[in-house]
Amino acid sequence: MTDSYIDRIKKLRVAKSGEVWELAESLLPANVSPHEGAEPEAMVAFICAGNKGGVMMADPQTTSTYTIECWSQALGKFALEPLVPKAKPLNYLPAKVVLGPELAGDFELIAATLRPLGVVVEVGQSTPNADEALASLAKFLSSKLQGSDGNGDGNKGGESGDERDDASDHGASNKRRRGESRLATAQGLASINKMTAERIASFARAAALFFAAQPWRYPSREMLWQITPEPQEQSQRYCLIMGGGGNEFGIAFLSSPEQMAQMAVGGTDMFDGNRSLVYWSIMFNAADETPKADVFWWQKHRLPLAEPDCYPVAVGMKSGPEVIRPTAEGLTFFESLLRVFAELTEDEVTTGKIVREVSVFGGPRTMTLTAMNP
Repeated sequence: MTDSYIDRIKKLRVAKSGEVWELAESLLPANVSPHEGAEPEAMVAFICAGNKGGVMMADPQTTSTYTIECWSQALGKFALEPLVPKAKPLNYLPAKVVLGPELAGDFELIAATLRPLGVVVEVGQSTPNADEALASLAKFLSSKLQGSDGNGDGNKGGESGDERDDASDHGASNKRRRGESRLATAQGLASINKMTAERIASFARAAALFFAAQPWRYPSREMLWQITPEPQEQSQRYCLIMGGGGNEFGIAFLSSPEQMAQMAVGGTDMFDGNRSLVYWSIMFNAADETPKADVFWWQKHRLPLAEPDCYPVAVGMKSGPEVIRPTAEGLTFFESLLRVFAELTEDEVTTGKIVREVSVFGGPRTMTLTAMNP
């Protein structure tokens, strides 16, 4: 389906100036079964909208059937099909295509097709024309499906249409619904500056390796590891493995051995009175405790999971309600630690020293971890 659109797009002329088309994607507040007998899944919309009017949407998909190549169908329909009944197709490409921030990680894939044709491609902070169309679609679906039994919609639990209107925010609403985790509404990794699909995929593979290796099986959960080279972020200079208690799994970060000692006493503010400090961790969460945009990204790109419904979440928590996501380089730093601990040995736990070169996104790097309490 989409390949034919790409072939036809490549034959179109490019408008000299003035035309800007926007591409955006969003989860919709409606669940449908991708095929008979399957569990309902969230619907996905991919829209192309122009600054001079007009909107086209790729064929609706679900999270398991959606692929990023839907962009070519949305853009191809905008160029090749009448935007209004009885009108003539445009039969050209715009001078510029602006991607919504949720597509930042897909920039290289889309640009690889359009740039050689002479189309400028960039990621925008917003896509107002496409956003408006997605918001209208989400509101329409919410009003139509409100009060149904939930098997064909995303309106379970008696939530009102107003509470769902913000679902058009590209899969990661800034407005929390009643009872929704603040992690679920956090920024998606793909919208972070300089993030790429390949960088996220490398992190996903490392996370799956870490979880499969179960490094918490060693009697090392009380070991605080000093990280070398020393991270610039003060609150990431020490780390420990989570999972020995059988509840939360992953890696927790601390700013100092003293912070760990204070937390061990109990009843102590883990931020130690420092309201600017960020408490970083890499956790493995169910989908409803994972940023929705990340869940969508993992499904869209078929990224590996440690276990079904077990998503890696790299996140920083402040003393207030704010949730921080890592920078692009910060995600690769986390990847390096996941790969180091995925190969943890009993001898390393005994000696309290790890020196290892790991292959991460961008090339190899050597990490040295020294236990502060071997």
